[in-house]
Amino acid sequence: MGSILSRRLNQPPEDPNKKPTIEPLKQGPPHAQAQAAAPIAPSAPAPAKEDSGVQHNIPPKRRTTPRIAELRKQLRTKLLASADEADEWKRDDPEQQKIITDRLKIYLQRANIQLSKPEFDELSICLLDDLLGFGAIDPLVRDRSYSEIMINGPDVIFAERKGKLAETEYVFDDEEHLLYMAQRIVRRIGRSFNRENPMTDARLPDGSRVHLVALPSALQGTTVTIRKFPEKVLTVADLVRFGSFTQEVADFLEACVVARMNIVVSGGTGSGKTTLLNVLSSFIPEDERIVTIEDSAELQLSQRHVVRLETAPPIPGGNGETGKLVIRDLVKGALRMRPDRIVIGECRSGEALDML
Repeated sequence: MGSILSRRLNQPPEDPNKKPTIEPLKQGPPHAQAQAAAPIAPSAPAPAKEDSGVQHNIPPKRRTTPRIAELRKQLRTKLLASADEADEWKRDDPEQQKIITDRLKIYLQRANIQLSKPEFDELSICLLDDLLGFGAIDPLVRDRSYSEIMINGPDVIFAERKGKLAETEYVFDDEEHLLYMAQRIVRRIGRSFNRENPMTDARLPDGSRVHLVALPSALQGTTVTIRKFPEKVLTVADLVRFGSFTQEVADFLEACVVARMNIVVSGGTGSGKTTLLNVLSSFIPEDERIVTIEDSAELQLSQRHVVRLETAPPIPGGNGETGKLVIRDLVKGALRMRPDRIVIGECRSGEALDML
């Protein structure tokens, strides 16, 4: 130990004026996902980076060509009558796609902007992704085989498929492009995401959970984590078949629920807490009144008599408190709603004391 410290102390200090060399990212071919667009030939893979002996394999990135990226940025706000006009529109709706495409053609004609057929195809796909979908990550959102999408700033996007996490080929054009997508997610559920509210929870139309953190707390740029849920709600039989637990354990848990025992579900991130909570809730008898309380609605109960409550952010432009409802507020309110059962998605604050 002494020799190691001695060698380190005797090393010459690094020059503080020395600037790191940053190699420019290689421009890849246009982003494309529709059949009408030309297929993308992947660029040469980026060399593996070495950091403390750990190698990072960076896949070839799908980057929008510079001219199209600039047009995309200018036209995003010009093809809609209002910022929220297309918030409820769907990426795979042919009629809504035609509305955007027709508006694009009219604008290009009036502005006398000349584009080749490949350039027009690339631009129209990019704008459809932005205005009707979720920008650069739209293919990942629509692909049900991905269970989680993690955006660490505009240039680094990871996704999990079948339990394996890997960096993807998708990137946003810049921070403004990523922030535009984030605003589209939160706006449709009436939440704000700005300097006053730099961290928020939201959900996608399909029920996927979204957590967002903005600059300056997110040092690499806007950070977005999307947890997708299976289209089919897993049942107790599924978990027994998967080997998550035995039939004897399932019978024991059902007996605990029927006997009206208090149950706490605890575990690490991605360990299946929500899945297990859904299974436990399925044991609740049909003749009982259930109140669920969540930051962003995830639980999928099959019973008829269910009241679903969700936290609410403060009213925009107010004092930061008016209109705000946190889980603890909803727990207290639920006690006046004649519940037989209260199911809370996550206890992370003062509501834990109220539950006890």
